[in-house]
Amino acid sequence: MAASPERLQDRLAASGFASYLKPFRAHVTVARKVLRAGAAGEMHPVLWRFSTLALIESRTLPAGALYSVIESYGLCSRD
Repeated sequence: MAASPERLQDRLAASGFASYLKPFRAHVTVARKVLRAGAAGEMHPVLWRFSTLALIESRTLPAGALYSVIESYGLCSRD
C-alpha cells in the first residue's frame, strides 16, 4: 500500500528532513523571465508531434536553470 503524501511528510520530518513538499503540477514552460509582453494578437493552435515523453527536473542555480532528464518514455507510433 502506498503512503499518503501527508504520511510521507510526517515520516520524513521525524527522520530530520525538511517538511516542505511542493505539490507536483505537470506543465509546459513557454517563456521564462519575460520583461514585457508583446501586443495581444490572434492566437493560432499549436500542433506538437513527439515520439518521447520525459520527466524533467528543473533546479534554479545562481548561474541559471539546470534541467535534468529523470526518465524518458518512448511512445507508440501510429503508423
